[in-house]
Amino acid sequence: MISPEQLSRTIFRETYGLDATDDAVAVAAKILAPHLRPEWIPVGERLPELGERVLIIDAPYGEPIYGSARRERFRDRIVWIEEGVGARTAGTRTAVTHWMPLPPLPE
Repeated sequence: MISPEQLSRTIFRETYGLDATDDAVAVAAKILAPHLRPEWIPVGERLPELGERVLIIDAPYGEPIYGSARRERFRDRIVWIEEGVGARTAGTRTAVTHWMPLPPLPE
């Protein structure tokens, strides 16, 4: 994966035909970094769209469990549905603390 600094230098060079100063690259890299390196998002800050599959941290007993899940409407409430391999391992998660978008599939 390209670093924010490399991307910043490339943008300056290919878009503007300039060799950027280190200070300009640092500022641009700081702006680009969150978009290149997804970070865990607290559920109290923002939630994914319903049906969007995401990575989650679930801490039902204090110890974090990592997995993937999606939020769905179930009866009269919204729940996190974790799908495993086969129907036996599907279930709901109740103590999701953080989530992040899934990374792109490998090429």
